[in-house]
Amino acid sequence: MNYQLIKVCGMGDAQNIREVAALGVNLIGLIFYPKSPRYVESISSDAGIIPDYSSLTPDPLPEGEGRNMLDKQLKEEETKGETRNKQPVSAQLKSTQSKAPFNKVTTPLSLGEGQGDEAVEGHGGEAAIPKFVGVFVNDMPQNIVTAVYNYHLSYVQLHGDESPVMIDNLRRTLVPDIVPQIKIIKAISVSSAEDLKRYEQYEGHVDLFLFDTKCKGYGGSGQKYDWSVLEAYTGQTPFLLSGGIGPDDADRLRDFHHPQCVGIDLNSKFETTPGMKDINLLQNFLHQLNKQ
Repeated sequence: MNYQLIKVCGMGDAQNIREVAALGVNLIGLIFYPKSPRYVESISSDAGIIPDYSSLTPDPLPEGEGRNMLDKQLKEEETKGETRNKQPVSAQLKSTQSKAPFNKVTTPLSLGEGQGDEAVEGHGGEAAIPKFVGVFVNDMPQNIVTAVYNYHLSYVQLHGDESPVMIDNLRRTLVPDIVPQIKIIKAISVSSAEDLKRYEQYEGHVDLFLFDTKCKGYGGSGQKYDWSVLEAYTGQTPFLLSGGIGPDDADRLRDFHHPQCVGIDLNSKFETTPGMKDINLLQNFLHQLNKQ
């Protein structure tokens, strides 16, 4: 199966993000759940909670067109962020003109008709600049909105017990004034067909589902579940396959088929430490996954 979206989640180090971006993945996940070992740190200021731009000063990648493009965008964002974030948050939210380090792609992403018809170019073709996904767990909408703006998120992933009403209200807050093209992902913890039925209440309220392993916490467990459970999914919303996917799963992923599966979510199995991804491991895995 050809996966249109490759998401690498649980990242927080700028240099590591650059290296992963150079592999041509489509989405980079930043976790805003304080109890997660991959929590993205922020700093307090007169403007409220803003990104810790001081952490975005890694050593450069080797010379090359992709490195130069990422470096230029990151430096521009750091400069703009230091100036822009002196404004009150309320004033910041009125502007939608700033550019994020990794918020441009070679092909616009469309998830129309419930299928994700136009995939972002990446892992299997020309290198693209990934979009940022913010992962939240039962957070307050105002915190999510602030993070969306400050971190230039293109996706919001809700990994807790958020209600459809909360999701609708969040979208109305973000669209059209803050992020007109925001996409919302709802994670569903799965271990049985009965768990899977939870998706029904969110159908029509989100752009993507993410089916993850049911565990004591909220994802990132590294544990697998039986993907055959997903045969019972008959919804119209496309989904990402998640849950302990590791370097040895390329063959299994190629053999997996579901008409609504548009991508995969990678996290803990590709780490050296929480939040730091092993570039060689990811590169070899993507090579194996793209084998015909």
